[in-house]
Amino acid sequence: MKKILAITPTYFPMMGGAERTVDELYKRLNKYKYQIDLVTPNLGGNKFEKINNLNIYRVGKKVNNKFSKFILYQWYEYKKIKKLLLTKKYDLIHINYGFPNYFISCWLKKKTKCPLIITEFHLGTGMDIIKEDQNPLYIKPFLKRAYKKADKVIAISNEQKKFVEKISKRKDIIIAFQGTDEKYFSPKKYDKKIKEKYKIKDFLLLTVSRLNKRKNIPDQIKAMSLITKKFPNIRLLIVGKGKEETNLKLLIKKYNLEKNIIFLGFVEEKELPKLYATADIFILTSKFEGFGIANCEALASGTPVVTYNTSAAKDFIIDRKNGFVTNHNYKEFAKKIIQILNNHKLLKNMSLNSRKILEKKYTWNIYTKKHKKVFDDILTKNKQN
Repeated sequence: MKKILAITPTYFPMMGGAERTVDELYKRLNKYKYQIDLVTPNLGGNKFEKINNLNIYRVGKKVNNKFSKFILYQWYEYKKIKKLLLTKKYDLIHINYGFPNYFISCWLKKKTKCPLIITEFHLGTGMDIIKEDQNPLYIKPFLKRAYKKADKVIAISNEQKKFVEKISKRKDIIIAFQGTDEKYFSPKKYDKKIKEKYKIKDFLLLTVSRLNKRKNIPDQIKAMSLITKKFPNIRLLIVGKGKEETNLKLLIKKYNLEKNIIFLGFVEEKELPKLYATADIFILTSKFEGFGIANCEALASGTPVVTYNTSAAKDFIIDRKNGFVTNHNYKEFAKKIIQILNNHKLLKNMSLNSRKILEKKYTWNIYTKKHKKVFDDILTKNKQN
């Protein structure tokens, strides 16, 4: 049994793409006889949880101040990991996000002499920024040292790879694309009752998103004001909750779109596959996404995607094949949606291609196997030395 000490700054019960990615990776690595101790901030849930060979240690408490959060997060991690090292010996250390795990990475590399692997998800400080130059000045020196100390760095997209290469000057960055569970999300989950429930007699658009400023839902509403001129009975279902909900509803009222845009709020996990498979097009207008797992869930469901160019979007969405990637412009965005809806043959072909393209490269099993290969290669090399 190979033992991994894993660290991530965010995990369930927080819900999002990064949390799901970490969870899917480690649960699947269990099947390959890896035992994983995961140390993560306590954002809710039990302080200790065991799932098969995955031990989850939630440390500290929630802190709102960004600077205090960074310092305390490292301190709580340090205390827990120090205790673990007294009774356990690890074969490998896996860090999710180069920052804010800088100090822990450096300390562990020196303390344990274990191989260190970093999987990078964002452009520095994470979801707070949408461009590399928005990072504080101290971030790049921290990341440069962390990346150089790592035995390997894995990036989740071509854009992330370029970011790591630029900072570290390394030329050996490996890409492991995120994905989804292609068995859980499937065109077979189509449910005509959804359209009946919401009295949808025309096309159905869907978005699944936190309702925050980064997700940029106002551009979807503005796009709908143009789309409804061509398709007055079209509906957009918005799945998700967040601080921006009140402002979004006011904007919908301003454009007289109350009948066209419906908020579903929080939707149980088991209901999502039905929504994805029943929608005609999935849409996303985020200012930035590390990858965009919701897009993958839609594609696996046979639903084409129209999205803003959010870093990794062009890695897996091919114009006219399984959707469109547009500039951050709601008029261009609306135009592409109308183009698909006006062409039944195009919509049908995109739906078929969506599933096929995803199955080839963008599933959790493929993502896990990429990491496993990196882990195995590093451990074999370390054993030989």
